[in-house]
Amino acid sequence: MELKQDYSSVSVIGETCTDVYIYGHCKRLCPEAPVPIFVKESEHSNAGMAGNVAANLEALGLTPELCTHPETITKTRYVEHSRNHLILRVDDDSAVTPFCALKRYPDFAGRVAVISDYAKGFLSEHDIMAIAESALVTFVDTKKKLGPWAAHVDFIKINEVEYKATVEEAEPYIDKLIVTLGDKGCMFKGKLYPVQPTEVVDIAGAGDTFLAALAARFVNNIKRTGSDGHIEECIGFANRAARQVVSRRGVSVVRNLQA
Repeated sequence: MELKQDYSSVSVIGETCTDVYIYGHCKRLCPEAPVPIFVKESEHSNAGMAGNVAANLEALGLTPELCTHPETITKTRYVEHSRNHLILRVDDDSAVTPFCALKRYPDFAGRVAVISDYAKGFLSEHDIMAIAESALVTFVDTKKKLGPWAAHVDFIKINEVEYKATVEEAEPYIDKLIVTLGDKGCMFKGKLYPVQPTEVVDIAGAGDTFLAALAARFVNNIKRTGSDGHIEECIGFANRAARQVVSRRGVSVVRNLQA
């Protein structure tokens, strides 16, 4: 990997959404059917998916450029406020303009690429491969099965369920694969990186935060040392960042952490 480059330019590429949280209370069942009657109290919204990755990178001191589709995807969660219990999630998944059809086709040469691929039609395998071939370094969080398209990606972050679904295809890329394991931490090159115990309030968006913190720390390590991103140390930092956001309600960004 060529490290004698300017790592200050960071792009986030992937699907974005608006995460809407509607908080309320449920005190009785509906007389028409055995379902709770939800009474709305408040509503909050924020950028989700790749938008959440970009927001976390910004909170960690970087200035990312976001490349996404023009359409709006909305995830609306109805939450019983007193117990923070999720009652219902309603997704409005619009068909999205694919990356290759964007009027302004971006060039990622000389940039750090952070790809948040939720596999909703924005990025193809070919797109990811082309981005990884031109970018300085590429971090990918993907819902796709792994394959030859991942050959030039530097680091791939997937969760345990996703890994089990692509375990055979993942074998050639095991040295670049970071598998998050929930409250157990994550695994990289056969080594477990544990996370300190914390009270989990909401896991939504934790993977986005982990990806952003991993990339931000790697970039800043190279800026500091001029030679190495120290990925193992970055994993520990990403664990700490994810631990922070799962201790709060809703989808949130890191606070008071210096990458």
